[in-house]
Amino acid sequence: MKIARGLGTAVLCLSLTVTTAAVAAESTVGYALSVHCVDCHGNDGYSARGERPNLAHQKEDYLVLQLRRFREIFIKMFGGTGYYDPATALRDHPAMNHQAGHLSDDAIKNIAAYYAGLPCKVRTNRPPLPRPAVAEVCIQCHGAGGVSASPNIANLAGQNEAYLLIQLKAFRKSTIPLANAFVFPNRRHPEMSRLARHLTNANLRAIAAYFNRLPCS
Repeated sequence: MKIARGLGTAVLCLSLTVTTAAVAAESTVGYALSVHCVDCHGNDGYSARGERPNLAHQKEDYLVLQLRRFREIFIKMFGGTGYYDPATALRDHPAMNHQAGHLSDDAIKNIAAYYAGLPCKVRTNRPPLPRPAVAEVCIQCHGAGGVSASPNIANLAGQNEAYLLIQLKAFRKSTIPLANAFVFPNRRHPEMSRLARHLTNANLRAIAAYFNRLPCS
């Protein structure tokens, strides 16, 4: 029994060592690939442009999913039928479509691992705001503190306020028939589009400001 336990402990330690090494390797490769990302998303994963997202400490699986959605548009345009319908695109932004269009699955995973591994930083001395009533529905998926418990759902705490507002407006626009699909970004999600549909601009600004002020840790 003692031998079995000893072997089990050894196997577990070896497994953890291998996993840690693999994560470190992905992050190292991701750092090299991120050279194309820093102009918009910052050297440390924090964008100096308010309309662009911070990527540091974001959920790895979420980043993978978003990069794949950007890539999907590029593939349809240049590697497939040569056509895509912007009115049905899940996530469409010309610059990001182009950047992600050349990435392999491994490259996407490595970039995501790199940014997910960067530390979060408190970037404002402004105190958190009281949670507006309209944001109550948001915390069910994104967490009471703006940090999601799901690997596929974005952390919102500390995210750039202007970026959050742009994305919320994009979700809302996706529910409007005959909306100008060529006014980017285009973004759709069954739940987010439904929730944003009836929100006013004041509602969206309140949500964006609330999550922006939350600490990321």
